[in-house]
Amino acid sequence: MHHARCSTLASLLVLAGCAGEVDPGLDPADECATCAGKADGWGAPDEGSCEARAVVELANEASFAELDDDARLNRRAVEHIFEARAVEPFTTLRSVDDVPYVGVFTLRRMVAYAHESGGVERCEAGNEVELGVIADLDKTVIPPEPGYALPDAPYPGVAALFERLDLGADGSGTPGDVTYVTARSPDRVVGIADWLVDHGLPDGPIETGNSGLPWLAQPEKVRDVSAAFDARPDAPFVLFGDSAHRDPEVYRESRARYPDRVRAGLIHRVNRTVAERRLEGLRLFDDYAEAAAILAGLGVLTTDDAWAVYDAAVAEGLERTEPEMQALLDANAP
Repeated sequence: MHHARCSTLASLLVLAGCAGEVDPGLDPADECATCAGKADGWGAPDEGSCEARAVVELANEASFAELDDDARLNRRAVEHIFEARAVEPFTTLRSVDDVPYVGVFTLRRMVAYAHESGGVERCEAGNEVELGVIADLDKTVIPPEPGYALPDAPYPGVAALFERLDLGADGSGTPGDVTYVTARSPDRVVGIADWLVDHGLPDGPIETGNSGLPWLAQPEKVRDVSAAFDARPDAPFVLFGDSAHRDPEVYRESRARYPDRVRAGLIHRVNRTVAERRLEGLRLFDDYAEAAAILAGLGVLTTDDAWAVYDAAVAEGLERTEPEMQALLDANAP
């Protein structure tokens, strides 16, 4: 049995700074500009909840006038929200809280306005739309073998993770949420569909390239990813690729096209070093236990889901200890 797996947002967010020192009824002018954990301790929505997601959507999409006039936020907070989102879209409630002058007053107002404007209600209705998954094949799902031969097994834990994303932890979801994209030409994917199913990976369409060359396939992959998004216009997506060729560039372009629909973009580290400029808005992972920990931190998976992926990965040969997995969960906690 694993221990110390359950935690709440409040217990994870006990940080230095203004936490616990802010009067919930404060004047907006008094909000701290740079303290860590500015909004801790006020019963903040759980990361990944509809309230949290509606606040993130509001921070990313609302106009200046809407935040300033309709939501009645502190003008300095609005200015800093706009400065931050111009650099990178918000993905979590914590990332909004990290903005200067965004604290208890601002986040309470944002939660209230998210209810008033229907953002929370839209999210709750949209929860019926299942998550989509887009995944590269080679070096993302399929370990390399000479001559593009299929190996004896996929990477440890990837099947358990993809199954949870496809069907949910209780297996009650509808299958068919996974699309595979590859630079391989059609003649080089023969047998892969059966190999995926044989190893417990979700069945799904395999979109191939024409050139068969990874460094020429970026436009092809972007088109295939865009087609998957367009086929399910209401669904959020998680993207999986690797650092060997052009997946970071493909997914950065996809995020730019669909900024509010990418819940996470994860890149399997297969190079010794990866330039930071390639990873803007994406997350590196070394194995699928770490990928599960990242997704738990983003609210895509529960902590129990992440531990289940860890258990499966270890059973399939991953060498990670329970304390190491707990450290990953702690490091990625919101």
